[in-house]
Order: sequence, then C-alpha cells, then structure tokens
Amino acid sequence: MRGGVPSTGFRITCNLNVAVKMAERAMDKESWGRSRASLSITATGRKLLWASYLCSIVLVLQYLAQPACADPVLASSVGFCKPVRLEATAEEKNRSVQCCLPAPRRAIKRFKLPHVHHLHVRRPAHELANDVEYSNKYNLAYERMNALPADDPRSFLRQWLW
Repeated sequence: MRGGVPSTGFRITCNLNVAVKMAERAMDKESWGRSRASLSITATGRKLLWASYLCSIVLVLQYLAQPACADPVLASSVGFCKPVRLEATAEEKNRSVQCCLPAPRRAIKRFKLPHVHHLHVRRPAHELANDVEYSNKYNLAYERMNALPADDPRSFLRQWLW
C-alpha cells in the first residue's frame, strides 16, 4: 500500500467489462473532486499529448536515418553475367566482385524422360479369377510365403507383427 491506496500491479485483461471497471476505479482515485467529464477530457488530452510526442520522435528518427542508396545485386544467370561493383575505399578505387557461375567443364546434356514402351495396367479381380495360369502362380507364391521360417522378414507372421 502506498499513500493509503493499495497498488493493483500490472494486469492484462481480455474482458472489456473488467477493463472498463478498472479504468473507472483508476479515475475515481485520480479525480480529487473533479467531475467525470472534466476527468475524461484531461485523460484524453494526456493521451493525445503522448501520441504527438511519439509521432514527432518517429519523424525525427526517420529524418536523421540515412536512406539506403545502393543498387540491388541481381541474381547471376548462365547467359548474362557481369562483375558487381562495390563501394570504393581509399586504397582501392575500383572494387568489384566476380559472382558469376563458373563455365561448365563439359557440354550441357538436356534431360530426356525415359520412353515407356507400354504402361502396365492392373487387371481386374473378376478377370483374374477365370485365369488359371495366374491363379496357379498366386497359390504357389502363397504356399512359399507360408513355408518361410517365422524369423524371416518376408514371412506372413513377421509382416503381420511389424
């Protein structure tokens, strides 16, 4: 407690009603017998004064800051590349940096997609049921997988557990 008034501390509220009540309590403590209308005018005037101070400080800082006045460094390309000039110093009058890509050691080979002779299309199950050769191959593969030992990663048991 300071001066008979308990300190509320710093609080952040997201509820508008609570914020309004806290503001009313603060104005009651600061009113010293003045009317609410004159108090709100004084509070608004103080807020405007602080806002004008802040704006003037920002404007002064913008005026004092030196603007950036450099040319942008463009990305290099294989077909067109030139050295980038840097700001000259006292010992070097004409400074530049070579940021071009090195010339390729061999001829550039264009990528070509591989030619697909035929596209594999999965046959429907109702057609495969009538195909005796396919059914025999499927049954043989099933028997071989069942015959694998339990610790083999290709076995049915191992695939089921993992």
